[in-house]
Formats: sequence, C-alpha cells, structure tokens
Amino acid sequence: MQRLEQEGFLTVQARRGAVVAEFGPTEAEHFFAVRESLEALAAQHATPADLKSLERILARTRKAAEAGRLRETVSLNADFHRAIVELSGNPLLQDMMAPLDGRLRRLFRLTSGPESTSPMCSEHEQLLAAIRSRDPQAAADLARRHVAGTRPFALTALGD
Repeated sequence: MQRLEQEGFLTVQARRGAVVAEFGPTEAEHFFAVRESLEALAAQHATPADLKSLERILARTRKAAEAGRLRETVSLNADFHRAIVELSGNPLLQDMMAPLDGRLRRLFRLTSGPESTSPMCSEHEQLLAAIRSRDPQAAADLARRHVAGTRPFALTALGD
C-alpha cells in the first residue's frame, strides 16, 4: 500500500482509508512539466547497444501500431521512454524517473488512441535519429517537443 501511495496510485484520506488516486488534467500537467525537463537530459549518452535496443523497441511499436494493437503499442511507447532514461547513464535521473514509470504507463493508457500511434512512432524515430547522430541539442529539443506535443492531446482526453 505504501509503495502504491508513493507511486501516485493511492491516496490515504482520514476516515476513508486508501482510495485510488485521481489522474486528471491537473495531475497530467504536473507530470508533463517534469517529463519535459528530465527526459531531455537523457538522450545524450547512447552506446551502439543502446541504439540497437531503441531500434528494436521502435520496430515492435510500429508493427503493433500498424496491426491496431493499441494496448501493446502503448506499453512499448512507455518502454521506449524508459529505455531513453536508462541509456542516459545518469543514476540520479534514473532514480528520479523510476517511480514515475507507473504513472507514465497509466497516463498513456488513459490518453492514447489509434490516431496518436503513427505520429508518436514518427516522433520517436526522429528522436532516435538525433541520438544516433550524436547531436545532444537536437535530441534534447526533440524530446522536449515530443513531450510538449503530447500534452494537449492528453489533457483533452482527460477532460480538461
């Protein structure tokens, strides 16, 4: 229960006990602000093995999206973002982002639709190209734009 509360899935309320935490537009807005800042830092230290891993995730994501397997696409989208944080080589960033992984997956499940999968795949491919070209500024800019670009769709889906 304590871990679920730490990860933002439960809130403990006096005289009510533990209840499922809300995840509405306000919570999503806070989450996007954190992601924009932190994920942009991550895309700067990829090894050839990291690149291969990202390529595999993207290939699986594109295949799932084209087959209309939304749940799998959403899960792979979260895997891609987690892999970028892992390849940062920054243990502090990894520790900071680890508790947000569950919230990220929840946000993606609540706000993704079939219409969002193709643009998402394209943006991830552009980000991978910038990482591969060892252009940290372009990678950081693309990461920020990608996160910022998904914000309005998510807030609309959550009822803002």
